Amino acid sequence: MKEFDNAQLESAIREDMRGELEAINQYDLHYRSTDNPAARAIWKSIRDEEKVHFAELLTLLTYISPKECKFLNEGEREAKEIIKQTTQGEYD
Repeated sequence: MKEFDNAQLESAIREDMRGELEAINQYDLHYRSTDNPAARAIWKSIRDEEKVHFAELLTLLTYISPKECKFLNEGEREAKEIIKQTTQGEYD
């Protein structure tokens, strides 16, 4: 089997992250769709583990591609500015 180059590795990680997000949403939907305590406990546990997987993959992506940190930091700054402005009524 041929090894991934960095671009292919980044793409594979992003695809895995997409899968984790889909799983999180699916398990959360199931969790919220029942009052059965056993089912809710299992789905909550699995959902939360998928969140850990997503975070692991995000960490791996920033390790493999440090430029991703630049985008994450920029997005964080922009979001915090918007939040600050909205809480001050600027976006009303």
